[in-house]
This record gives sequence, structure tokens and C-alpha cells, in this order.
Amino acid sequence: MDDILIVLNHQTNIPPFMLTALRYAKHKYDKVYYINTKYPHFADVFLEDNNIVFLQPTNKGRIVTKLKAFFRMFYKSTVKNIMRCISDKGLNFGYIKPFGVGLAADACIRPIADKIIKKHSEDKITVLSTWLAFCAYSAACLKKEHKHIKAVSMAHSYEILASRNPLIPYHFMDFKHKYLDGIYFIADAMRTFYLDGIREITPAYRKKMFVCHLGSYKAFSVMNKTEPHLFNICTCSRMIPLKRLEVLANALADWNKGKIRWTHIGDGPLMDELREKAQTIMSKNPLVEIVFKGFVPNKEVELYYASNPVDIFINLSTIEGLPISIMEAISYGIPIIATDVGGTKEIVCKEVGMLLPQNITTQLVLKSIEDFYLRPQNEQQQMRSSAYNYWKSNFDATNNIKKLFSLINNL
Repeated sequence: MDDILIVLNHQTNIPPFMLTALRYAKHKYDKVYYINTKYPHFADVFLEDNNIVFLQPTNKGRIVTKLKAFFRMFYKSTVKNIMRCISDKGLNFGYIKPFGVGLAADACIRPIADKIIKKHSEDKITVLSTWLAFCAYSAACLKKEHKHIKAVSMAHSYEILASRNPLIPYHFMDFKHKYLDGIYFIADAMRTFYLDGIREITPAYRKKMFVCHLGSYKAFSVMNKTEPHLFNICTCSRMIPLKRLEVLANALADWNKGKIRWTHIGDGPLMDELREKAQTIMSKNPLVEIVFKGFVPNKEVELYYASNPVDIFINLSTIEGLPISIMEAISYGIPIIATDVGGTKEIVCKEVGMLLPQNITTQLVLKSIEDFYLRPQNEQQQMRSSAYNYWKSNFDATNNIKKLFSLINNL
């Protein structure tokens, strides 16, 4: 009997946490099938791994799935969920679209998984959904149809927080709770927020909900270095409003200590606006240098930490799950300033850096940076060592992925 892993993902890329999972799974399972809607980015790194297969529907199959999704909008279960949503939230036809998109994704990936399960009917099969979204619905449907398989899902942030997406409680959640064997939240805070947002979860279903931190994979064995006479801060995110990069920019406008450089990694809709603001700040304050690097592939982000000095990594988000960007930074010994949102406090303890309240001000951000800047060198170095050690003990993805699969195997 072989061990078979089927991974379901509605995205067109392999998220970083799944890259690490696949690196581990290829040694644990006899065959790994990764199913999503299109051939994923980064899949080529596994070309030489004969036991990992990437599967997607054909162009003809996508047309068929859209038709299936349209007709399934009129199924009793779908109508029941939509009507419940309208009853609670009021009449809004915009509520219908997410159901259609989700059902299309399900119709796209589930038939492929179903064929694999029938092909390996004598084997031990685990179906893993990467998100507690419609790929988790697919996993639950497969479990209902094939009682002998194990069906589980990971749970992150956007797809589970009713505060971010008020339609989440209506997306077949009771069905997922009933048929999934296990749900693995990336942070204790995320599990708590989810339970508070859904509320109608029975004790029996709560027992199937676990917490398992993910972690980051460290590509380079070196540690980050500092440089004298220039204080370096770094951010890494999409340039969108919830990241509050403009607050950091405004704080640096008032900087009056030594020379400081802010490097931002990532792009987004606010890039032009922030570039214009940066130019204004630098023209008025010669102590400040601001560099926007734009989009950088994940491995090159790590190369940046391995090759360039960074004294502090900053994350001022209004919402987070368990930010991998912070994990990656501390894996290179970089201290953190971050807002206390989501599961961030599960990474940023006093040994790692400084937590700020969610409702930050420009003055508070400026003072926090100054506090780090004015610390003696030996204290800064101690925090850098502590940051790395905390990552190694708690957020090394190689270890945490083993824990995740061990939990799944022991269900």
C-alpha cells in the first residue's frame, strides 16, 4: 500500500509555505499530486522529482467547469447558503459572485482529484487543502464521497476572518466542519478569531481544529550584517493601504538622527504615490534615503537579507495572519518593529523586537525607530542573535512542516 498525498489549491501559484511542504512531502509520500486551476509558478523547481505531479484542467475542461458552476448555483445547498446570507446581510446580488467563482474552482479541481482517488483505491490517501476556502469545500466533498480517505485543510487569514470578508460564514462552512477530518490554523489568534466570527461551531467540530505554526525556509546559511554610519530599515509587502507604508514615510520625514536608509521590497497600486512622497522627503531631509526595489522573487528577497545590511524590519499592517515576511527577517537575525495584529505577537516577543498598538501614530513609529537606533551596539547584536534563535526554535519551516504532517498522520 502506497502513501498518496493530493494537494488542492485554487491559486495559480505555489505559495511559499507549500514550497516547503512539497520539499518535505516528496520524501514522505510515494506520490504527490498537486492540483490547481492552472500550471503554477515555481513548479519547475520540482521538475526532477518524479513523484510530484502537477495537474490542471484542459482549456476545454475549464469551459465545462464554468457551465457546471452555473448550474450548481441552483442546487438546494447553494441556494440555502445564499438565502441565509441575504437574510442576515440584506439583499445584495454581489453576494452571489463569490459563490459562482468558488464553485467554478471546485468544479475545476475536484474531478481531477476524484479520478486519482479511484486510481489509488487500494492506497492510503490524504487530501490536503492549502486554504480553508473552496478548495477545502472540494476536500470535504471528496471525503463525503470516499469515506476511506483523510481530508484536511490549512487555515490562514483572509479566507477565515469574517472581519475581513463578511461572507465567510456562508461559504458552506458547516459542510466543511462536518466532513473535514482536521483544520490546521497557522496561529492561535487565527483560530480564536475564526471561532468568534463563525460562532455556531459545535464542540465536536471544535475538536477537529488545531494550531500548527508554519514557518519559513532559510535558503542561505549566513546571518545579516550591519554597516557603520548608516542605519538600515527594511519593509517587504505589497504597496497597499492596509500596510500603512505612508505612516513610515511620514515618520522618516521628521528623522533628525544619523543617516538612515529605508528599503522597501514589493510593488502595488500605491507605488507611484509613495515614490512621489519619497522624493519630497529626500529633497527636504538629507539624512534620509528611500529605495523602492519593486517586485522581487521570494528567493531573491532572502538573498537581499543575506547580502545587504538591515538593522530593523518593520511591519505596520492593520491586518495579518502569521506573517511569513517577519519569519524570513528573523531567520537572518533581523530585529522587528510590528503592529500587534493577528498572530504577529506569536512571532514578535521582546527577544525579537517591539510590538506597537494597532492604532499607531507617526510619532510612535518615529520614536520606536529612534529607540533601536540609540541602543548600544552590544544590545543590538544581542537582539539579532535572539531573533535568529527564536526563529530556529519556533519558526523553522523544515521542523514545523514535519510537525504538521505528523499531526495529520496521527488523526
